[in-house]
Amino acid sequence: MADEMDRKNFLKKGWMGLISPFFQEVDKEDEWLPPGDALEAGRLMRPPGAIPEPDFLAACHQCGTCIEACPADAIRFANDGEDLPAKTPVIVAAESPCVVCESLACMSKCPSGALLSVPRESIEMGIAQVDIGACLAWNGDDEECRVCFDMCPFKGTAITFHESAAGGLNGPVVHDEACTGCGVCEYHCPEGRIAITVEPSPRAV
Repeated sequence: MADEMDRKNFLKKGWMGLISPFFQEVDKEDEWLPPGDALEAGRLMRPPGAIPEPDFLAACHQCGTCIEACPADAIRFANDGEDLPAKTPVIVAAESPCVVCESLACMSKCPSGALLSVPRESIEMGIAQVDIGACLAWNGDDEECRVCFDMCPFKGTAITFHESAAGGLNGPVVHDEACTGCGVCEYHCPEGRIAITVEPSPRAV
């Protein structure tokens, strides 16, 4: 019993020292996205296929066609006071993520060219980042949690699940080159603990 308690205490308090070398190494070798600090949930992203921001703002008709076309109801207009111009289409992963549907209707229906048709794998809305302090798997609170991994539309490529040797720590790892930033992982993160959040793709000012 004492050994088990010691192990649990280590998992909760000593995970950072154990995990950090692992992520430093894979970052060097495979260019995986290392875990970062928790990002603020609710950040606004453009829909998939959006052209660079200045061109997007010039081209977008603010017609709402992409909003109507989205089968997941993931796209809405930005509101006054948000960090993108009001009445322009945005996605907020914490509210309703892009599911990277097969039809990609938002792109094909856009009448202005503000959204271009690109392959699903080439979508770049943002990059997911893991906060290992909040992640139930990495911090040992729920070693079996794989929600982000299981729900990812590109499971096994955009997110993989690192499994340590017996007694070690396990957790999700994001591969930035394959992550589309759809936000499905952020939306489904359990227990209201946003341990994985999407950093929107940089927008030109």
